[in-house]
Amino acid sequence: MAIQGEIEWDYLAKEILSLTISRMRDIFFSDTRYILMHRFGDHNRLRRSPVRAVKELQIGNSWAQGRGESPPPGCTGRPNMGAIASVRKSNTAIQLREPTDFGERNFQSALVIFTNACNLECSHCFVFRDDNPNEPRDKMDDANMLHQLRQLRDKHDIKYMLFMGGEPMIRKDLLVEAMKIFEHCSIATNGTYGIPSVPGHLVSVSLDGPEGPNDAIRGEGVFRKVEKAIRERDMGDGTSVMLQMVLTRQNEAHLEDFVEEVKDWPVTGLAFNFYVPTRDDDSPLVWRDLKERDLVVERLIALKRRYPSFIKSNIGSLELMMSDVCKEYIGEDGEKCLLRNVLPLYMGDEGSFERTFCCYGNDVDCERCGAYGIFNQAFHLAQGNEGHLLITGASV
Repeated sequence: MAIQGEIEWDYLAKEILSLTISRMRDIFFSDTRYILMHRFGDHNRLRRSPVRAVKELQIGNSWAQGRGESPPPGCTGRPNMGAIASVRKSNTAIQLREPTDFGERNFQSALVIFTNACNLECSHCFVFRDDNPNEPRDKMDDANMLHQLRQLRDKHDIKYMLFMGGEPMIRKDLLVEAMKIFEHCSIATNGTYGIPSVPGHLVSVSLDGPEGPNDAIRGEGVFRKVEKAIRERDMGDGTSVMLQMVLTRQNEAHLEDFVEEVKDWPVTGLAFNFYVPTRDDDSPLVWRDLKERDLVVERLIALKRRYPSFIKSNIGSLELMMSDVCKEYIGEDGEKCLLRNVLPLYMGDEGSFERTFCCYGNDVDCERCGAYGIFNQAFHLAQGNEGHLLITGASV
């Protein structure tokens, strides 16, 4: 069915604006396609945004001239930008909604997947596994992000927040604003967007070996780009910058070379995590058994003794990762895992937060878990120091 020529930009804008506040969110999402198709009958040119949809319909001179007709009386063929701005403003104003209900318990620490977008494709990244909420199309607008983080902070008494991605620096301005919400913050970044100035907070920059091995994982040129960003940052701004390496069976051969390469960089130190596999993971990233991983843990302990201030991983915590004792701190199905005390906020459907099974997602092999934070927290609890649960590889 052809669209009637008498429909004008102003008319459609008024139609949208006349909807009740409760319907505004829907029309800008799932109902947009239905309402416009039902009213105007053109199924092929509609998009998610009603403003864009109407623009694509080419109402006015171009619409009429393409059919050899005269434009409707008073129709200029140009959008009324004031009306469209009003639609957008109204849309933004009514988008605020309450966060997902995660119960009543307190979480001293939390992590948030600040965006599902990332400019790299690292093979060991747990965020983008199949069973995790990670679609790039799922995003949260700035106002809603800040609102929901404040609500969750107040409800769950969150003191420590780790900002992750994706790549959180893709939303740098919002990131800096969101960090004002929490007492203590850290950022996990790939460093390719530069090092943010966040005085009093921690920026953890990921690298996975010397230049060759790292770039094989993270992309050509990434290593030197990150080094340049670290060296060119403002060293006196009060931001703590730390490197972090995820050790896998694939890159562990380069452990010592990497430490030698970066030990004189202008950073506070180097922390480590071990790869966390899925239940059916038999990729080259995974050690054949925990005893094979023990050899890497022992090498890391030796490096800690050689560079005690630079290597941030704690010897006592690393010793708890050894195969003869590690399961005591995890359990067969994660029932003893201290990372379960962290609230993981993944970005889910239509920009709502979802809580996954643990910080590393929904599909994890708890018996082979290499999350340093579990053992670090267990060590500090045994020492009578509760501290806070930091999921990066740093000692606290």
